[in-house]
Amino acid sequence: MDNNYIYSKPSKKNFTGLVDCSKELQEELWNLHKLFNDYVSKVLREVFKGKHGKRGVEFQQVFKEIGGSQEAMAKLNALTSLKSKLGSRAKNQANWFKPARKLLGKRNLLFDRNNYFPNDIPTDFSYKVYEMVGQIMQSHMGLIENWKNEKKQWEEDREKWKENNADYFSIKPVFDKFEENEKGTLRLSRERWHKYYEFMSTNGNNLVKWLNKNTTFIPLKQDVLDKYKGDPNKLLDLLFKHNPELKKLNALDKIWRREYTRFKRRPSFTYPSAYKHPQFYSFKKTASITYRNLDLLQEAVEVQIKKDQWVKIPFRVDKRLKYNLKLLEKPVIVGKDPKEGNRDHRAAFNYTYFEQSTGETFLAEPRGIKLIFRRKNLSSQLEKHGRPYFYFAIELYKDTLPVLRDLRVGIAKRKARLPEGTKILSVDMGQRDLAAITLTEVQNGNPIPVHLKRPQDKKIVKAWLADIRGLTMDSIASHEKDLSFGLSNMYKSKNGNGKGSHISKGKKGFDRLRIHIANSKENRYKNGAHIILETAIINKVDVIVMEWLDNYRPTLARDRKHNKRRMQWNVLAIQNFLEQQVKARNMVLYNAPAYHTSKLCYRCGAFGVRCSLPTVKNWIKYYEHMHPGEKRRYIREQGGYFFYCPKCKKLINSDINASYNLAKVYVGAWEVDKWSTPKYDEKNNGWKYKSTFINKDEFYVACDNDLKNLKSPIQNTSKF
Repeated sequence: MDNNYIYSKPSKKNFTGLVDCSKELQEELWNLHKLFNDYVSKVLREVFKGKHGKRGVEFQQVFKEIGGSQEAMAKLNALTSLKSKLGSRAKNQANWFKPARKLLGKRNLLFDRNNYFPNDIPTDFSYKVYEMVGQIMQSHMGLIENWKNEKKQWEEDREKWKENNADYFSIKPVFDKFEENEKGTLRLSRERWHKYYEFMSTNGNNLVKWLNKNTTFIPLKQDVLDKYKGDPNKLLDLLFKHNPELKKLNALDKIWRREYTRFKRRPSFTYPSAYKHPQFYSFKKTASITYRNLDLLQEAVEVQIKKDQWVKIPFRVDKRLKYNLKLLEKPVIVGKDPKEGNRDHRAAFNYTYFEQSTGETFLAEPRGIKLIFRRKNLSSQLEKHGRPYFYFAIELYKDTLPVLRDLRVGIAKRKARLPEGTKILSVDMGQRDLAAITLTEVQNGNPIPVHLKRPQDKKIVKAWLADIRGLTMDSIASHEKDLSFGLSNMYKSKNGNGKGSHISKGKKGFDRLRIHIANSKENRYKNGAHIILETAIINKVDVIVMEWLDNYRPTLARDRKHNKRRMQWNVLAIQNFLEQQVKARNMVLYNAPAYHTSKLCYRCGAFGVRCSLPTVKNWIKYYEHMHPGEKRRYIREQGGYFFYCPKCKKLINSDINASYNLAKVYVGAWEVDKWSTPKYDEKNNGWKYKSTFINKDEFYVACDNDLKNLKSPIQNTSKF
C-alpha cells in the first residue's frame, strides 16, 4: 500500500434497546443502578475529604491531582486494602507512592473495601465505581483549571482595559451613584428605561466634559421631547447624536459593567444521584465478564446483577440496528492500525452492518452495554425510576477503508504533500441559514471552486445555503422565553409586589415545554449534521472543513438578537456528531480558524465591505431620507448579507465567501493569520494591511460609489 495511506481505526455507532422484562427484573436493575450511584457518591465524598486535607497530609498529597480514571483506580485500589503491594510502582508512581506507602504502614486506609461494599455485588463492581470516580474528578478538575486560566486572562484584560481608559474612571463614580440609587435594577437593558435618559440629560453638563472640559452639552429641544415622550430609547439615540462624547462614554460604561464588573462563578460540583444526576452502570464482556450470550437479532442478553446471579433479559432493539445487522457464519479476525503501538491489534467481529446512507457494509461487534433509566416526567414523585434501556456501543470496521494521513499534518507539510484532486467541503455556519456549503478541489496546491450536487434534489449548484426544516432558532428562543416568563410569574410573592426570578427546575406543568425545547435543540443539530454529511457523501469529498468557534464570545458590536441566535446554535454539538460519523467514511473533519474569513475576498484577498439590499419598506423607512433622489440600492452595513470586493468588483453572499476562504485556510493558501490581520489605526483613521495603509473615509466613499451602480447580486452564472 502507498505510504500516504493507513488503515482506518474502527468507528462507533450507538443504539438503544428498550428492556422488555417483568417488573421484578426491572426492580432488580433499578436497585443495581441506584446502588452504583450511591457508592460513586460515597466514594467521591471520601476522596474530597482526603483532597481537602480533612484526613491528613498524606491523603491530601495522594489526591492532590487525579490524571484520569486509571490513576484513580490505582490510588483507590491501593488505599482501600491492607494487602495492596506498591513496591513495583515506586519509580512510575513517585508523586503519590511515598505518602500512600506511609498510610499503609500506619494501617490507615481511606476505607476498607472488603467491609465497605455489600457482599453480593457483581464482579468488579468496586473497580467500576473507582473508574467512574476518576472520570468525574478529572472532568471537574479540568473545569476548575479552565476557570482559573480564564479568570487569570480576564484579570489581565481588565487591567489593560483600565490602563487604556483611564479617563473613564474619572467620571465612573457618577454612574456608580446612579446604579446604587436604582439598586442595580438597570442591568444591561437600561437604554429602554426612561430613568436612564433622565440621568444622562440631567448630568449631561458634567458627563460631556469627561474628555475635554471645553465641550458643551447640547440638550434636546422641547418639540423633540414631546414627539418621543414615550420612547426613551429614541430620545437617547438623539441625545447621543447631538453629543458624541456621551455616546462614547455610554459605550465604555456598558463594556465595563458587562465585561469587567464581575467574573463568572467558579464551577460547582454535583454529586451523582440515581434520580436527578445519574451515572450509568456498564456491563462488559472482557476480563471480569458481566454480560454474556448477547444476541442482537434474537434480542436477548444475560447480565450479572449480583455476585453469582445471572439473569436473561429480553429487549426491543432499535429498528435501524435490527434490520441492517446480519450474523456471520464464522467470526472475522482483523487487525487494527499497527502504528498505535506494539500490542496485539487483532479483533473479532461477528456481525455485518449495512449503512443505508452510504450503501456500504461494515464489520460490526458490540463492545459494551450501559444500563440507562429514562423518566418521562422529571418532577413526578409517583414515577419511581422510569423505563430501563440498554445502550449498545457497536464498533464498525472496514478493513479496506483508507484514510489520507497527509490530511492530518500541519499546514506546511499539508501544502507540500496534499494530493492533487483532493475534494474539500467547506462549511461556514450561518446566522440566517444553517450553513454556507461550498466545494473546492486541490489543483497545484490551491483550492479551486467546483460545482457541487445538492442531496435534496440532486441539482448541480455553485454553492448552497442549507437550512433545516422544523423549528427555527428564534422559535426555540421564544419557547425558552415563555418558559422563563411563566416560571418567573409563578414564583412571585403573593402580594404581587415581589420580583419573580428564573427557576431552572419548575413545576410539572412546565416539564413538557422544557423537554420539548431540549428535543428541538437535539433534533436541530442532528438534522444539521445529517445535511452536511449527506452533502459530503454524495459529492465524494475527502475533507470537511468547518470554522473553529471554540473561542467565540459575543461582542458589543453585535446586537442582542444576533448574539442570542449564535449562542443558542450548538455548533460544537454538530462538530462532535460529525466527528463520530466521518471516521468510517474515508473523510477527515478539520476545524479551521476563521480569522477575517468574512472580511477578505476569496478571489484576490483584498479588503472588502459587507452590504445588503434593503426591502422596499425598509428603504422608505430608514434610507430614503438619507439618500434623496436615489432608487433602492445596495447599502453598506456591518454584518450585511453580501460581501463586496472593490478590487475585483465581485458581489457574493458573505457566508459563501467565508466558506471558500476556509478551504484556503486548510490548504495553506490563506495569506492572513490572526497575527497579520487588517488592524485598525484609530489615530490615522484607517487599516494597516499587507504593508499598505487604507484610509477609512476614502475606502468607504469608493465602495459606496461602486454600490450605487450594482443592480443584481448575480453578475455571472457560469464563472466563480
